[in-house]
Amino acid sequence: MSNNSTEYSIVIVTRNREKALGLSIPLMLAQTRPPSQMIVVDSSDTPELSRAVVEANAKRFDFEIEYHVSEPGMTKQRNIGLALVKHEVVMFPDDDSLMFDDTMAGIMEIYDRDEEGVVGGVCSAEATQLPESVRSKAQETYNQNSEDKLRKAVAGIRFYVERHAIKSPFIVVARQKMAKLPIPGWLDEFNAVRVEWATGFRMSFRTALIREISFDEKLGRYAAYEDTDVSFEVLDSKLLIGANRAQIYHYKSPEQRSNGYSMGIILVLNMAYVIAKRSDLNFAVRFSFWVFSAYKLMLYLPSLRSGFGRDRFRGAVAALRKVNRLFGADKTNATKTYLELRDFLGLGA
Repeated sequence: MSNNSTEYSIVIVTRNREKALGLSIPLMLAQTRPPSQMIVVDSSDTPELSRAVVEANAKRFDFEIEYHVSEPGMTKQRNIGLALVKHEVVMFPDDDSLMFDDTMAGIMEIYDRDEEGVVGGVCSAEATQLPESVRSKAQETYNQNSEDKLRKAVAGIRFYVERHAIKSPFIVVARQKMAKLPIPGWLDEFNAVRVEWATGFRMSFRTALIREISFDEKLGRYAAYEDTDVSFEVLDSKLLIGANRAQIYHYKSPEQRSNGYSMGIILVLNMAYVIAKRSDLNFAVRFSFWVFSAYKLMLYLPSLRSGFGRDRFRGAVAALRKVNRLFGADKTNATKTYLELRDFLGLGA
Protein backbone atom coordinates (compact mmCIF):
# COMPACT_ATOMS: atom_id res chain seq x y z
CA MET A 1 0.00 0.00 0.00
CA SER A 2 1.43 3.34 -1.04
CA ASN A 3 2.06 6.06 1.51
CA ASN A 4 -0.64 8.31 0.07
CA SER A 5 -3.33 5.59 0.09
CA THR A 6 -6.27 5.98 2.41
CA GLU A 7 -6.25 3.56 5.33
CA TYR A 8 -9.38 1.78 6.48
CA SER A 9 -10.77 -0.10 9.47
CA ILE A 10 -13.23 -3.02 9.44
CA VAL A 11 -15.99 -3.27 12.04
CA ILE A 12 -17.85 -6.60 12.22
CA VAL A 13 -20.85 -7.08 14.49
CA THR A 14 -21.88 -10.65 15.21
CA ARG A 15 -24.16 -12.80 17.33
CA ASN A 16 -24.15 -16.60 17.60
CA ARG A 17 -22.57 -17.03 14.17
CA GLU A 18 -19.06 -18.27 14.77
CA LYS A 19 -19.26 -20.51 11.67
CA ALA A 20 -19.92 -17.48 9.51
CA LEU A 21 -17.00 -15.63 11.08
CA GLY A 22 -14.76 -18.58 10.30
CA LEU A 23 -15.49 -18.03 6.61
CA SER A 24 -15.55 -14.24 6.40
CA ILE A 25 -12.63 -13.07 8.54
CA PRO A 26 -9.89 -14.90 6.60
CA LEU A 27 -11.13 -13.39 3.33
CA MET A 28 -11.07 -9.90 4.84
CA LEU A 29 -7.52 -10.29 6.16
CA ALA A 30 -6.24 -11.78 2.89
CA GLN A 31 -7.19 -8.73 0.82
CA THR A 32 -4.71 -7.39 -1.73
CA ARG A 33 -5.31 -4.12 0.11
CA PRO A 34 -5.66 -5.28 3.71
CA PRO A 35 -7.24 -3.33 6.56
CA SER A 36 -5.16 -1.37 9.04
CA GLN A 37 -7.55 -2.28 11.86
CA MET A 38 -10.23 -4.92 12.50
CA ILE A 39 -12.78 -4.73 15.32
CA VAL A 40 -15.26 -7.50 16.19
CA VAL A 41 -18.20 -6.64 18.47
CA ASP A 42 -19.89 -9.82 19.66
CA SER A 43 -23.25 -10.23 21.44
CA SER A 44 -23.32 -14.04 21.32
CA ASP A 45 -24.94 -16.10 24.05
CA THR A 46 -21.68 -18.06 24.22
CA PRO A 47 -19.01 -15.52 23.22
CA GLU A 48 -16.19 -17.98 23.83
CA LEU A 49 -17.01 -19.67 20.50
CA SER A 50 -16.67 -16.47 18.46
CA ARG A 51 -13.64 -15.36 20.46
CA ALA A 52 -11.88 -18.62 19.59
CA VAL A 53 -12.46 -18.00 15.87
CA VAL A 54 -11.18 -14.43 16.15
CA GLU A 55 -8.08 -15.46 18.07
CA ALA A 56 -7.29 -18.29 15.65
CA ASN A 57 -7.41 -15.92 12.68
CA ALA A 58 -5.42 -13.24 14.47
CA LYS A 59 -2.68 -15.82 15.03
CA ARG A 60 -2.90 -17.23 11.51
CA PHE A 61 -2.54 -13.82 9.85
CA ASP A 62 -0.32 -12.26 12.53
CA PHE A 63 -2.85 -9.43 12.76
CA GLU A 64 -4.26 -7.93 15.96
CA ILE A 65 -8.05 -8.17 15.98
CA GLU A 66 -9.80 -6.10 18.63
CA TYR A 67 -12.54 -8.23 20.20
CA HIS A 68 -15.33 -6.79 22.36
CA VAL A 69 -18.39 -8.32 24.00
CA SER A 70 -21.60 -6.29 23.89
CA GLU A 71 -25.30 -6.45 24.62
CA PRO A 72 -27.34 -7.47 21.53
CA GLY A 73 -28.36 -4.87 18.98
CA MET A 74 -26.93 -4.28 15.52
CA THR A 75 -26.88 -0.48 15.72
CA LYS A 76 -25.58 -0.49 19.29
CA GLN A 77 -22.79 -2.88 18.34
CA ARG A 78 -21.85 -0.87 15.27
CA ASN A 79 -21.65 2.30 17.32
CA ILE A 80 -19.37 0.58 19.83
CA GLY A 81 -17.05 -0.46 17.02
CA LEU A 82 -17.26 2.92 15.31
CA ALA A 83 -16.07 4.69 18.46
CA LEU A 84 -12.86 2.64 18.32
CA VAL A 85 -12.04 3.24 14.64
CA LYS A 86 -8.67 4.92 14.06
CA HIS A 87 -8.65 5.41 10.29
CA GLU A 88 -10.24 7.65 7.67
CA VAL A 89 -12.61 5.04 6.22
CA VAL A 90 -14.61 2.35 8.02
CA MET A 91 -16.03 -0.76 6.37
CA PHE A 92 -19.08 -2.47 7.94
CA PRO A 93 -19.37 -5.97 6.47
CA ASP A 94 -21.76 -8.47 8.00
CA ASP A 95 -20.29 -11.54 9.65
CA ASP A 96 -21.43 -13.52 6.59
CA SER A 97 -20.05 -11.11 3.95
CA LEU A 98 -17.61 -13.05 1.75
CA MET A 99 -15.04 -10.86 -0.01
CA PHE A 100 -13.00 -11.59 -3.11
CA ASP A 101 -9.25 -10.94 -3.03
CA ASP A 102 -9.50 -7.44 -4.50
CA THR A 103 -12.83 -6.31 -3.02
CA MET A 104 -11.38 -3.65 -0.75
CA ALA A 105 -8.95 -2.43 -3.42
CA GLY A 106 -11.98 -1.71 -5.62
CA ILE A 107 -13.72 0.18 -2.83
CA MET A 108 -10.73 2.13 -1.59
CA GLU A 109 -9.66 3.37 -5.03
CA ILE A 110 -12.84 5.47 -5.05
CA TYR A 111 -11.85 7.20 -1.82
CA ASP A 112 -8.32 7.71 -3.13
CA ARG A 113 -9.67 9.39 -6.29
CA ASP A 114 -12.17 11.59 -4.45
CA GLU A 115 -9.91 14.64 -4.30
CA GLU A 116 -12.92 16.95 -4.23
CA GLY A 117 -14.34 15.33 -1.08
CA VAL A 118 -17.80 14.76 -2.56
CA VAL A 119 -18.04 11.05 -1.66
CA GLY A 120 -19.39 10.13 1.77
CA GLY A 121 -19.64 6.38 1.35
CA VAL A 122 -18.81 3.52 -1.03
CA CYS A 123 -20.35 0.08 -1.32
CA SER A 124 -19.40 -2.95 -3.38
CA ALA A 125 -21.55 -4.70 -5.94
CA GLU A 126 -23.31 -7.86 -4.79
CA ALA A 127 -21.65 -10.97 -6.19
CA THR A 128 -23.81 -13.73 -7.62
CA GLN A 129 -21.24 -16.48 -7.04
CA LEU A 130 -19.27 -17.53 -3.99
CA PRO A 131 -15.53 -16.77 -4.01
CA GLU A 132 -13.84 -19.85 -5.46
CA SER A 133 -11.41 -20.08 -2.54
CA VAL A 134 -14.21 -20.85 -0.04
CA ARG A 135 -16.88 -22.44 -2.23
CA SER A 136 -16.58 -26.01 -0.94
CA LYS A 137 -15.90 -24.94 2.64
CA ALA A 138 -18.91 -22.60 2.64
CA GLN A 139 -21.27 -25.32 1.51
CA GLU A 140 -19.93 -27.64 4.20
CA THR A 141 -20.14 -24.99 6.92
CA TYR A 142 -23.82 -24.18 6.66
CA ASN A 143 -26.58 -24.51 4.13
CA GLN A 144 -28.85 -21.61 3.33
CA ASN A 145 -32.53 -22.25 3.93
CA SER A 146 -34.97 -22.55 1.03
CA GLU A 147 -36.37 -19.04 1.43
CA ASP A 148 -32.90 -17.47 1.24
CA LYS A 149 -32.05 -19.55 -1.83
CA LEU A 150 -35.28 -18.48 -3.55
CA ARG A 151 -34.72 -14.84 -2.62
CA LYS A 152 -31.25 -14.87 -4.14
CA ALA A 153 -32.50 -16.65 -7.28
CA VAL A 154 -35.08 -13.94 -8.01
CA ALA A 155 -32.97 -11.02 -6.75
CA GLY A 156 -32.36 -9.64 -10.24
CA ILE A 157 -36.06 -9.56 -11.05
CA ARG A 158 -36.92 -7.91 -7.75
CA PHE A 159 -34.11 -5.38 -8.21
CA TYR A 160 -35.65 -4.24 -11.49
CA VAL A 161 -39.24 -4.24 -10.21
CA GLU A 162 -38.44 -2.28 -7.06
CA ARG A 163 -36.52 0.41 -8.94
CA HIS A 164 -38.54 0.80 -12.11
CA ALA A 165 -42.02 -0.70 -11.84
CA ILE A 166 -43.18 -0.65 -8.20
CA LYS A 167 -40.64 1.76 -6.79
CA SER A 168 -39.58 1.34 -3.20
CA PRO A 169 -40.29 4.55 -1.25
CA PHE A 170 -36.60 4.49 -0.36
CA ILE A 171 -35.80 4.93 -4.06
CA VAL A 172 -38.14 7.92 -4.27
CA VAL A 173 -36.66 9.59 -1.18
CA ALA A 174 -33.05 8.91 -2.20
CA ARG A 175 -33.45 10.24 -5.72
CA GLN A 176 -35.01 13.44 -4.45
CA LYS A 177 -31.88 13.94 -2.33
CA MET A 178 -29.47 12.87 -5.09
CA ALA A 179 -30.91 15.41 -7.52
CA LYS A 180 -29.30 18.15 -5.42
CA LEU A 181 -25.78 16.68 -5.50
CA PRO A 182 -23.00 17.06 -8.11
CA ILE A 183 -22.00 14.14 -10.34
CA PRO A 184 -18.21 13.56 -10.56
CA GLY A 185 -16.90 13.24 -14.08
CA TRP A 186 -14.52 10.40 -13.19
CA LEU A 187 -17.06 7.72 -12.19
CA ASP A 188 -17.01 5.92 -15.55
CA GLU A 189 -13.24 5.69 -15.41
CA PHE A 190 -13.57 3.57 -12.24
CA ASN A 191 -16.66 1.62 -13.34
CA ALA A 192 -18.53 3.29 -10.51
CA VAL A 193 -22.08 4.64 -10.20
CA ARG A 194 -24.12 6.71 -7.81
CA VAL A 195 -26.35 4.60 -5.55
CA GLU A 196 -29.43 5.39 -3.47
CA TRP A 197 -28.09 3.77 -0.30
CA ALA A 198 -25.23 1.61 0.86
CA THR A 199 -26.54 -1.86 1.66
CA GLY A 200 -25.57 -3.12 5.12
CA PHE A 201 -23.45 -6.14 4.32
CA ARG A 202 -21.26 -4.23 1.82
CA MET A 203 -21.11 -0.62 3.02
CA SER A 204 -18.29 1.74 3.97
CA PHE A 205 -18.21 5.40 4.94
CA ARG A 206 -15.81 8.19 5.74
CA THR A 207 -15.31 7.74 9.45
CA ALA A 208 -15.74 11.36 10.49
CA LEU A 209 -19.05 11.62 8.64
CA ILE A 210 -20.62 8.38 9.89
CA ARG A 211 -19.39 9.07 13.42
CA GLU A 212 -21.22 12.40 13.35
CA ILE A 213 -24.39 10.67 12.13
CA SER A 214 -24.10 7.38 14.10
CA PHE A 215 -26.47 4.43 13.83
CA ASP A 216 -29.93 4.90 15.33
CA GLU A 217 -30.13 2.58 18.34
CA LYS A 218 -33.87 3.25 18.62
CA LEU A 219 -34.42 1.05 15.56
CA GLY A 220 -34.43 -1.89 17.92
CA ARG A 221 -32.40 -5.03 18.31
CA TYR A 222 -32.82 -6.31 14.76
CA ALA A 223 -32.59 -2.75 13.37
CA ALA A 224 -33.97 -3.33 9.89
CA TYR A 225 -33.05 -0.54 7.43
CA GLU A 226 -30.36 0.96 9.65
CA ASP A 227 -28.19 1.09 6.51
CA THR A 228 -30.78 3.10 4.57
CA ASP A 229 -31.30 5.37 7.55
CA VAL A 230 -27.66 6.48 7.75
CA SER A 231 -27.39 6.56 3.96
CA PHE A 232 -30.16 9.14 3.76
CA GLU A 233 -28.30 11.33 6.23
CA VAL A 234 -25.14 11.01 4.15
CA LEU A 235 -27.08 11.97 1.01
CA ASP A 236 -28.00 15.30 2.56
CA SER A 237 -24.45 16.47 1.81
CA LYS A 238 -22.36 13.72 0.15
CA LEU A 239 -22.61 11.09 -2.58
CA LEU A 240 -22.89 7.35 -2.11
CA ILE A 241 -20.98 5.41 -4.76
CA GLY A 242 -21.26 1.81 -5.92
CA ALA A 243 -17.88 0.37 -6.90
CA ASN A 244 -18.65 -2.25 -9.53
CA ARG A 245 -15.07 -3.51 -9.56
CA ALA A 246 -15.56 -4.63 -5.96
CA GLN A 247 -17.83 -7.56 -5.14
CA ILE A 248 -19.09 -9.19 -1.95
CA TYR A 249 -21.17 -12.35 -1.74
CA HIS A 250 -23.77 -12.37 1.04
CA TYR A 251 -23.80 -15.96 2.22
CA LYS A 252 -26.70 -15.53 4.59
CA SER A 253 -26.40 -17.65 7.69
CA PRO A 254 -29.68 -19.52 8.30
CA GLU A 255 -30.28 -18.52 11.92
CA GLN A 256 -33.67 -16.85 12.32
CA ARG A 257 -33.18 -13.49 14.04
CA SER A 258 -36.77 -12.73 14.95
CA ASN A 259 -40.17 -14.40 15.13
CA GLY A 260 -42.55 -13.95 12.21
CA TYR A 261 -44.95 -11.51 13.85
CA SER A 262 -42.16 -9.22 15.03
CA MET A 263 -40.45 -9.41 11.65
CA GLY A 264 -43.64 -8.36 9.85
CA ILE A 265 -44.01 -5.34 12.13
CA ILE A 266 -40.36 -4.34 11.95
CA LEU A 267 -40.13 -4.34 8.16
CA VAL A 268 -43.17 -2.06 7.85
CA LEU A 269 -42.68 0.19 10.86
CA ASN A 270 -38.94 0.73 10.40
CA MET A 271 -39.42 1.65 6.74
CA ALA A 272 -42.10 4.17 7.67
CA TYR A 273 -39.93 5.59 10.47
CA VAL A 274 -36.84 6.05 8.28
CA ILE A 275 -38.99 7.84 5.70
CA ALA A 276 -40.79 9.99 8.27
CA LYS A 277 -37.67 11.29 9.97
CA ARG A 278 -35.34 11.59 6.96
CA SER A 279 -37.55 13.08 4.25
CA ASP A 280 -40.39 15.41 3.38
CA LEU A 281 -43.54 13.29 3.21
CA ASN A 282 -44.74 14.59 -0.13
CA PHE A 283 -47.34 12.81 -2.27
CA ALA A 284 -44.77 10.82 -4.25
CA VAL A 285 -43.22 9.39 -1.08
CA ARG A 286 -46.53 8.49 0.55
CA PHE A 287 -47.98 6.98 -2.62
CA SER A 288 -44.91 4.84 -3.21
CA PHE A 289 -45.00 3.59 0.39
CA TRP A 290 -48.57 2.30 0.13
CA VAL A 291 -48.14 0.76 -3.32
CA PHE A 292 -44.88 -0.87 -2.27
CA SER A 293 -46.46 -2.21 0.92
CA ALA A 294 -49.24 -3.86 -1.08
CA TYR A 295 -46.61 -5.41 -3.33
CA LYS A 296 -44.70 -6.76 -0.31
CA LEU A 297 -47.85 -8.31 1.14
CA MET A 298 -48.37 -10.04 -2.20
CA LEU A 299 -44.84 -11.46 -2.00
CA TYR A 300 -45.65 -12.89 1.43
CA LEU A 301 -48.62 -14.90 0.14
CA PRO A 302 -46.68 -18.03 -0.91
CA SER A 303 -45.20 -18.31 2.59
CA LEU A 304 -48.60 -18.40 4.32
CA ARG A 305 -48.32 -22.18 4.38
CA SER A 306 -45.83 -21.89 7.25
CA GLY A 307 -46.45 -20.60 10.75
CA PHE A 308 -43.64 -18.05 10.37
CA GLY A 309 -45.14 -16.81 7.10
CA ARG A 310 -48.61 -16.40 8.55
CA ASP A 311 -47.26 -14.57 11.58
CA ARG A 312 -45.15 -12.27 9.39
CA PHE A 313 -48.17 -11.38 7.25
CA ARG A 314 -50.25 -10.70 10.37
CA GLY A 315 -47.53 -8.48 11.83
CA ALA A 316 -47.17 -6.49 8.61
CA VAL A 317 -50.90 -5.83 8.44
CA ALA A 318 -50.99 -4.76 12.11
CA ALA A 319 -48.18 -2.27 11.49
CA LEU A 320 -49.75 -0.89 8.30
CA ARG A 321 -52.91 -0.07 10.23
CA LYS A 322 -50.88 2.27 12.48
CA VAL A 323 -48.51 3.87 9.97
CA ASN A 324 -50.66 6.96 9.44
CA ARG A 325 -50.00 7.94 13.06
CA LEU A 326 -46.31 8.07 12.22
CA PHE A 327 -46.84 9.87 8.92
CA GLY A 328 -49.12 12.38 10.63
CA ALA A 329 -46.54 13.30 13.26
CA ASP A 330 -44.25 16.30 12.91
CA LYS A 331 -40.79 15.22 11.73
CA THR A 332 -39.29 16.27 15.05
CA ASN A 333 -41.73 13.93 16.83
CA ALA A 334 -41.19 10.96 14.50
CA THR A 335 -38.91 9.13 16.93
CA LYS A 336 -41.29 9.56 19.87
CA THR A 337 -44.25 8.33 17.80
CA TYR A 338 -42.23 5.41 16.44
CA LEU A 339 -41.29 4.24 19.94
CA GLU A 340 -44.92 4.54 21.08
CA LEU A 341 -46.02 2.38 18.15
CA ARG A 342 -43.35 -0.22 18.90
CA ASP A 343 -44.69 -0.50 22.45
CA PHE A 344 -48.33 -0.58 21.29
CA LEU A 345 -47.60 -3.37 18.82
CA GLY A 346 -45.68 -5.35 21.41
CA LEU A 347 -42.14 -5.05 20.08
CA GLY A 348 -40.42 -3.49 23.07
CA ALA A 349 -36.72 -2.60 22.75
